[in-house]
Amino acid sequence: MPKADATGLAPKNRLQNPPGTPRDAPLGMPTNPTTDRPYRGGNAIHLMATARQIDGIPPLTPKTHTPFEVAQAGEQILRNSGATRHHDQQDRTFYSRVIDSIHLPPKEAFKDAPGYYG
Repeated sequence: MPKADATGLAPKNRLQNPPGTPRDAPLGMPTNPTTDRPYRGGNAIHLMATARQIDGIPPLTPKTHTPFEVAQAGEQILRNSGATRHHDQQDRTFYSRVIDSIHLPPKEAFKDAPGYYG
């Protein structure tokens, strides 16, 4: 493991290039401690963490929606789209860009509202 330098950080953890770093190293980019060349691309710094890795953050509980909420949201999306709906198909659904319309089987052909709007 590389030893800490005068700043107290291991060379791979330096955020600023120290004096004497080659001029081709961009300002603020860490350098490889073996070759003293600047890191490139994704090798530079990785500071991401997931919520599971941080103490005190409760686990995410996804919100579940009732079939009524799904139907209401789906209907709103369709209204906002401005496309015309046609229940003129037997067993397929499609969108026609030419006439800006959605073609569907009758609503009764779907098992439930989430199936229709999903």
